[in-house]
Amino acid sequence: AFYDAVNEIYLMSQSLTREDSLTAKFWAYEIFTPGESSAGSAYNDVSHPANMAAQIMQQKEFSLQEAAVLFCKHGMAGYDAGISAVKTKFHYNLVRPITYIRNVLGHKEWSPVIPTPPFPEYTSGHAVVSCAYATVLEDAFGKNFKFTDHTFENTYGPRSFDSFEAYATEAALSRLKGGIHYRFAMDEGLKQGRKVAGMVTQLKFKK
Repeated sequence: AFYDAVNEIYLMSQSLTREDSLTAKFWAYEIFTPGESSAGSAYNDVSHPANMAAQIMQQKEFSLQEAAVLFCKHGMAGYDAGISAVKTKFHYNLVRPITYIRNVLGHKEWSPVIPTPPFPEYTSGHAVVSCAYATVLEDAFGKNFKFTDHTFENTYGPRSFDSFEAYATEAALSRLKGGIHYRFAMDEGLKQGRKVAGMVTQLKFKK
């Protein structure tokens, strides 16, 4: 089963479309700052979701108090999800695809679309964190809320989603297409992020 999970990534890498590669780079934020890691980019998996949330709150004409509460829940869910993901990574300490593909499958020259981070694979941080953010927004605006992200409009163009779940799933899938995560790490990461955020959305704030 593990062999199949790794081989899926290798086979996928042989037939990626241009759009697949751009999606992987979009969510890695490398398309905007070539040669830098996402940690060094102007936007990353913390500031980008916050900017998306801000756009929707502006559209919905949130009051300052409403925005403060939602930003609080949004931030708490995302950061707690990040802590949960890192704890999981170092508990399971799972090998990254590049190591298995080169050393076991024997494709010595293979490289992923985006750089492999220097820490364990499981679960996918993008999946965990993105679903946590998406769950908070889903709680505030509904499951079938359609929206367009204009964060990188000048560089990449607007990116539209039919729901918050669709946005989280694309962010998670980008890591599979990028060659740095297995599908099961993506699937379980989405569940993990939703579970963390579920505890945050239950919080009640005094007016």
